[in-house]
Amino acid sequence: IVRWLKDGSIIRLPATVIKKSSKNDLALLIVFSEKALSFVSLGDNPVAFEKVFIVGNPYGLPTMITTGIVSRMIFLHEGVRIVASARVSPGNSGGGMFDEKGNLIGVVNSLLVSRIAKTTYISSYSVSIPVRAVKKFLSLNEGTP
Repeated sequence: IVRWLKDGSIIRLPATVIKKSSKNDLALLIVFSEKALSFVSLGDNPVAFEKVFIVGNPYGLPTMITTGIVSRMIFLHEGVRIVASARVSPGNSGGGMFDEKGNLIGVVNSLLVSRIAKTTYISSYSVSIPVRAVKKFLSLNEGTP
């Protein structure tokens, strides 16, 4: 695990995967650190037009935040997904989608793109796993121990 500090420095923390879900592209890690780490509160699934914030590390850059609104919930063969207008890029996968209160409401796992030229694509919408699926995964009802 890589963590960027407020002063711009980077620390690497060892971690072990203790559970994963291929269906939802999620993994539960134990992170080893000498200092206490912060955590997030789990919220509820968002509703259409709710304002959201996505936190991630696109292209390996330090923490970046984008904002948008929930467009809708869609049903894919993997399950329900949140589609939002917050822009994401490669490297945002696994980043959190948060509501205005700072609660985790989803985990980014892909983006929808539009082709504007033969070789040029732009990211249009973020696609996230809803927090309900994350809670189910954490309850040990899904995935491999």
